[in-house]
Amino acid sequence: GVFQYVGTKLSGTAGGKTYLMGSVDATNYIKLDSFTNLNVTTNTKIFTQTRPMYPYYKIQSVGTGTMSVQTKAYAHFKI
Repeated sequence: GVFQYVGTKLSGTAGGKTYLMGSVDATNYIKLDSFTNLNVTTNTKIFTQTRPMYPYYKIQSVGTGTMSVQTKAYAHFKI
């Protein structure tokens, strides 16, 4: 599977980290990969997940300071 994170800065100083996380039970997630957000207009990262594949994924962003960032996530699975 391929996952894309897009964070668009609306105001403030963008920062923090974004994580691709996987889970088997949709409750307990583990961090699979991470990305450090920079203070730019648009941060984007493509995460590629090879086997093992998890039934549940999420992208989680943890910001720093005072900022407003619009976050979007996309996923593509090709079998």
